[in-house]
Amino acid sequence: MQTVANLCGVSKITVSRALSGDLKQVSQETIDRIKAAARELGYNPGVNHAAYRLARKKANQIVTNHSVGLLLPETFYKTNYFHMLFCGALEVLAPKHYALVMAYTYENITAEDLPFIFQRDEIDAFLLCHESSGRRLLDDMFEQYGLHKRPTVSMIFQNPGCSAVVPDHRMAGYLLARHLLSLGHRHIMHFVPGNIPPHHPYALRMVGYQQAYKEMQLDPNIYLQSGLLKNDAYSDVAATVRTLGKHPEVTAVLAPFDDYASRLIGMLAQCGKRVPEDISVVGLDDTDVALNERGENILTTVRMPLREIGHEAAELVLRQASGEEKEDDVTMMLPVKLIERASACPPRS
Repeated sequence: MQTVANLCGVSKITVSRALSGDLKQVSQETIDRIKAAARELGYNPGVNHAAYRLARKKANQIVTNHSVGLLLPETFYKTNYFHMLFCGALEVLAPKHYALVMAYTYENITAEDLPFIFQRDEIDAFLLCHESSGRRLLDDMFEQYGLHKRPTVSMIFQNPGCSAVVPDHRMAGYLLARHLLSLGHRHIMHFVPGNIPPHHPYALRMVGYQQAYKEMQLDPNIYLQSGLLKNDAYSDVAATVRTLGKHPEVTAVLAPFDDYASRLIGMLAQCGKRVPEDISVVGLDDTDVALNERGENILTTVRMPLREIGHEAAELVLRQASGEEKEDDVTMMLPVKLIERASACPPRS
């Protein structure tokens, strides 16, 4: 570093700031000049990173490694939903030379099950896409291994004690329910499990459903029919079809997500039920399709800005890791949009 500094006529600390891309302290022109000199001399600061880490730790200072940890469900690669969040975060982190280190979470996972790079305190910040269990898992890891608490941003879910970037879940529920009610539907099936916290996406959607009913001067407690929602989507859809058979008054379904809606439409067709002629079905997220015989997507849904959520979450967590953002409990809410297609129409009676 001193050799680079001598060649450029600057101080050693300026070289350090330039190589880390610190635009607050060094101009872009100086950064470019110093990086060019470092390349000319064959200087690679990464070679000395281990020594740098030791020196920082001795001074009780946090070490930065240009790495962000991402906690995702172990089957994330099977769904477009999580793939879009992942791509959004990666599109921000990759150009800034940050590694995105993934950990796959599952039921009953403990801090000891996380990748060793997490346990060695080599991650600068974390992104979550989980309910409160993800935050608890990280807190257990920080405590168990005596690590510095790192900035954490949750995507989709609001988790106590950390920042979040979320879609407007309440508005999503409201837009879908209002759309069906405006078509003339009254008895509508929804999927909101009991015993969930008030900030859970399903709870917020329910608030939106109820608001739409109340604006129509209708009692949601009379007209909203609860459906089953468990982990196995296939068995859930079959149970929903059986429930609909027992409740002929239900003329529309508020599916919990697009993939569920698509499977439901397919299974209803196997039972001789046409969508939307016999029953209307709407999804939520705009990541999956329900195709008609002409290959057209007919699924009415609400578009969740998933890629944008990944972008904003990555930007926020980097600002927190660098100290640019001082608040560690920031919540950003992004708008949603109703996408009207052909899976909903006025009920026949």
